[in-house]
Amino acid sequence: MYIRLLKKEEYPAADLVQAVAFEWDWQDPSLKKEKEEENTEKQRLPLKRWAAFEEKGNTPFACIDVKEYAVRFDGTVQKMGGIGGVSTLPPFRKSGAIRGCMGAALEDMYENGFGFAFLYPFSRAYYRQFGFEDGPLTHTWTIRLDGLPRGDSKGSVELLLPGSDLSPLTDIYNRFYAACNLSVVRKEYDPDFHIAEHVSRHRFVFLWRNDAGEPRGFVILKKKDGAVMDCRTDFGQPNAFIALDAEAYINLFRYIRTVYFANYQSLRLTVPDYIPLGYLLPEGNWAECTQGLNGMVRVVSVERVLKACRCLGKGKLRIGIKDTMVPQNAGVWNLEFEEGKENRVTKCQEEPDVQMPIHIFSALICGIRSARDLPYMPEVSVVHEQAPLDSVFYKKPCHVLDLF
Repeated sequence: MYIRLLKKEEYPAADLVQAVAFEWDWQDPSLKKEKEEENTEKQRLPLKRWAAFEEKGNTPFACIDVKEYAVRFDGTVQKMGGIGGVSTLPPFRKSGAIRGCMGAALEDMYENGFGFAFLYPFSRAYYRQFGFEDGPLTHTWTIRLDGLPRGDSKGSVELLLPGSDLSPLTDIYNRFYAACNLSVVRKEYDPDFHIAEHVSRHRFVFLWRNDAGEPRGFVILKKKDGAVMDCRTDFGQPNAFIALDAEAYINLFRYIRTVYFANYQSLRLTVPDYIPLGYLLPEGNWAECTQGLNGMVRVVSVERVLKACRCLGKGKLRIGIKDTMVPQNAGVWNLEFEEGKENRVTKCQEEPDVQMPIHIFSALICGIRSARDLPYMPEVSVVHEQAPLDSVFYKKPCHVLDLF
């Protein structure tokens, strides 16, 4: 078995592997009619496809896709590899092919300046062995419409129809996620977003403006199960509910209750765990909230991420890292920090203050977990209790809305 990067003309072979592995519909490319390539941002995103081959032959039997995203991290913009299409033909499963492809992809990302990788797992235990760790918590609320705030909504609500200006959606998205780690920097809200197509599929977009006329929130909704106004974003539906402040949430809630009370029984939306939505509901007994995990993250380059991370106060911390997939990350890293100055990061031979595997480090440095969680992490060894762990590993807003 050998691993290599696919050429663009070999992509149809990878598409076939994915179609078989995921049991997707597939059509022989030679039977397809020629069509113009769609000019979308997603297709312009740099894409690399890694594949595994037998010693003889040129037909891949396993592959993974890596798309390059620009994401926010502690006030900086970093490269993140969005990993998808992880697939193996059934006869070759458990052959180590995905490990080989993942290793090649991570090494390539490391050499090309990536800080992070992210994926949506079929099994969290499976991807943890490659250095990935659970992403941040999300809260999915299901709220009876009669449990939403009463009253007339202030400001104005606009139903976006074909020909409407979509730039307010991009502006609201980027403002909402401005200080949120791992969120993708978007040039447009969704390059595949076509109002006419959404309307034809009974998916509707409402934009709320405050009294000053400033766009502050929007809803993309689709009826589900006959009575649920579903505003979640997942692989089956590109819906959303994004509001910049409590005022925007409350007035969108009021509008939905007033206009759709006869058409729906409940509203369903997902928010990052740092949005305390429950405080905006007058009757919590008429709402249910479930927790979920937002994908899995991995630090690709410890040095790059430590140089960019925002620490509190002034101090020094030696962090021992174990990483079998990207050996350049392994060792003891000396981090010297002071607010208002650039971090100083060097490798050293000294005893670490704390020792941990790369997957735990990934969750801690992103702010998904904090130093307070260390007692519940048996894979972490705190050597010096007095070390400034709280200054480096603390909770931060973190969320990825993009799917890949």
